[in-house]
Amino acid sequence: TFDKYRADEKALEVRGIAGEHGTVAYDNGNPADSMAATEVTADHEYVVSGIVPGKTGYEQTGTFTFTADTDNDYMVEKVFINGVQTHKYDNKDSFTYSFDKPETDCSIIVTFWDGVNPSGDSIITLIVGDYGAVNVTEPEEKAETGVRETTRTYLNPDKVEFKTVPDTGYQLYAVKTQIEDGAVVSEDLSDIADLSSKTDNSFEFLPENGKTKKIYVTFKNPNAPKTPTIFVKSYVERGEGTIDPFGLLVYNIYDTVEFDLTSDIGYDVWGVKVSPLGKTAEGTEHQYPALKTANTYTIDSIEEDTEVGAIFEEHRYVIKGTVDLSQNSDLVNGPWAVSSTPNILTGALVTFVRVGDINGDELDKTMTLKTVTAAKRKDASFSIEIPVGTWNIYVTKQGYVNYVITDYLFKADGEQTDGAFTFSSNTIVPIIGSTTDGKSVSVKDIAGVRSGLRENLNDTAKAKADVDNNGVVDVTDMTFILNNFGERTTYELFSTFDN
Repeated sequence: TFDKYRADEKALEVRGIAGEHGTVAYDNGNPADSMAATEVTADHEYVVSGIVPGKTGYEQTGTFTFTADTDNDYMVEKVFINGVQTHKYDNKDSFTYSFDKPETDCSIIVTFWDGVNPSGDSIITLIVGDYGAVNVTEPEEKAETGVRETTRTYLNPDKVEFKTVPDTGYQLYAVKTQIEDGAVVSEDLSDIADLSSKTDNSFEFLPENGKTKKIYVTFKNPNAPKTPTIFVKSYVERGEGTIDPFGLLVYNIYDTVEFDLTSDIGYDVWGVKVSPLGKTAEGTEHQYPALKTANTYTIDSIEEDTEVGAIFEEHRYVIKGTVDLSQNSDLVNGPWAVSSTPNILTGALVTFVRVGDINGDELDKTMTLKTVTAAKRKDASFSIEIPVGTWNIYVTKQGYVNYVITDYLFKADGEQTDGAFTFSSNTIVPIIGSTTDGKSVSVKDIAGVRSGLRENLNDTAKAKADVDNNGVVDVTDMTFILNNFGERTTYELFSTFDN
């Protein structure tokens, strides 16, 4: 249908705008004769005319393609498509974007940085809904009337000034602002003015230094049961990733709203949190049936102002290993070989504690995951799923000694580096066969190790006395006992642990 195009509308314009340290160039390719490109050098801007609306229809002229390139040692900082920020091109050296047969005015704006210092570019985007128009008076060189159902993006303007003109039978519904600084969206979505007290319907906005300010102008029929304009705010609820489109968005009622969710490396798309606008605490989380690195979320018919928060969870990788429950000795062929199996076993508790990120930097909050090995002497296996990071791995088993592998680095690409394999001599657990809760290191333990030093003691007793698990009972084992005399520990059957 073409009735929304008015006879007084001018030709559709597509704008490509670049900040300092880069360019956004129009690639005319093989355009139709009616497509004309004009470069406005002061703002590094291309303006292309492509559609000529009329009372009964319009002439559509094709695809509009822009190529963004950076100066040496610079990269893409921010990209806005029709006033909505997308993260798909962040930190690239160059990229190409096309508007394919658009039906309204379009714009792409790109800012650049050196990876350390933000660009400092200030952006004001004016977004106008249906059922009314605005007449822009500032910036003076971009002044125009009848701006409706479209966006206008201004790079480093002194100010943006306009007057609202509702259609017959309609009135100004809302003028809202939003300030974005990177991926941080301000929570202040309130009206900037008491519209009922305004008589001239004129507004003026100043830029925020180095930030992006969005101005939303919408109109409504005062007698309609529902407002024709819906606000939808998208953001990242938790985890690391992106949601596109991002920020505060404007739709017509009953529109279909679709978001693309993409996780960062080491994360999966878990789901979304959907809430009434401004009431995040009342939201409901919806989990996808399968974890993926990319997914979509669609609202088929939007009827109310809504928030959609993307949720990303760390991807967990399967780690498999084994623990030797025979005091690090082969009880068949080793120094403590015995003819029959002693009366054991319960599995060892293996505890993973994340203490740092993949760079070894300390985390604000640690993560603890537990599992229990199989109950067998040799190669007692375990399996656990963990995310990337730097871990301490604690092995608690029957016998005197706990083990800890410190600073075990696990990366998303599968590379690991060995941590230091050490044991903690100041943590004592009961000897093989004991299930006494709270047993302390006592005179009986001294006697046990002393007995293990005797040549005629059987190999099973010697294995129990080999505190440091080196296959030999010697003075060092006695030193561990003496240094921890009186120490207590709580012992619990591993089958009762919640893993």
